[in-house]
This record gives sequence, C-alpha cells and structure tokens, in this order.
Amino acid sequence: MERRDRVLGFLTEARATQSVAENRYLRGPVSYLTVLDAQQARFQAEVNPVLVDPAVLTDRAGLHSDVAVNILKYGYKLDSFTRLKPLRKLPIFT
Repeated sequence: MERRDRVLGFLTEARATQSVAENRYLRGPVSYLTVLDAQQARFQAEVNPVLVDPAVLTDRAGLHSDVAVNILKYGYKLDSFTRLKPLRKLPIFT
C-alpha cells in the first residue's frame, strides 16, 4: 500500500505542476513546451495507479495461496474465522 500511496502522491503533484505551468504560460514567462511536458508527466501519473493495482492484487493472491498450501500441508482446518485448529500434532512437537 505504500507504493500506491506514493503513486497517488505523485499524481497530485503532477496535476499541481501542470496547473502551475499553464498559469505561467498564460502570463508569458514560459513556452508552451513546458506546458506539454507537464501534461505528459500528468498523463503518465494517471496511468501509474492502473499499473500498481494489479500488482497489489497479485501479491495478495500469492499470499493467500501460500497460506492455503501451508494449511493443507500441516493438516490445519478452519475452526472459526480467526483461528486455525490442528488436525494432528506437528512433527516438531511430538
């Protein structure tokens, strides 16, 4: 989630940068190329959250898969929503 927060922060900054560039262009001290550069950066910042979300979901799916494999491997069953109950004793505790 830190990565998503950084990407969203970058998006906010890119929008502000484009706004500043447009205002400066209207007053005359910068060329339109500066506005286009800021706009391009903002467009890239708009795409980044779309690229981050699938990565987060893939990581979560991998984590859930690992947990399920360990549950099956060591013979645990779900006793309730919050607890796992062993079906047999683990070899290290016998």
